[in-house]
Amino acid sequence: VEEIRKQVEFSRDYQDMGVAAPAWQRPADLIRESAAELGLPPDVRVDLGDLEIYADPMVKKVFYNLIDNAVRHGGKVTEIRFSCAKSGQDLTIFCEDDGTGIPDGEKEAIFRKTYKRRYGHGLFLVSEILGITGMTIRETGVFGEGARFEVRVPGGGWREE
Repeated sequence: VEEIRKQVEFSRDYQDMGVAAPAWQRPADLIRESAAELGLPPDVRVDLGDLEIYADPMVKKVFYNLIDNAVRHGGKVTEIRFSCAKSGQDLTIFCEDDGTGIPDGEKEAIFRKTYKRRYGHGLFLVSEILGITGMTIRETGVFGEGARFEVRVPGGGWREE
């Protein structure tokens, strides 16, 4: 029953992607809202300043899923950190935790719709939501030291107010 509920929820979310026009949004606000909704024990640190990204209105699900997955699959996560760095015209948003991390052989598979070990299709949906406005995501953490997700925001898709 739970698996069917998750499939229905995924179908609804996937159907809603791209329906509304992208807009400028503040990741720091979306991250704080997501952490509050999840009622988390880990410390969620946000160092994104006044960053805004041009993204699908569903982009909050990106941050919600990253936080939720860290807690659900990361083992004994005590801290989740969000930061960013510029690289030429692009910007990278980092989401790092101090959990167990992702094994090297699964770093690409976790974003596939058919990845068998995840609840629902969270990271597949994350990748699809980001792709609407040209953003990409990858996992670059060291297994045993924690996960590190990198969201690349192309030039023109981010600004600092």
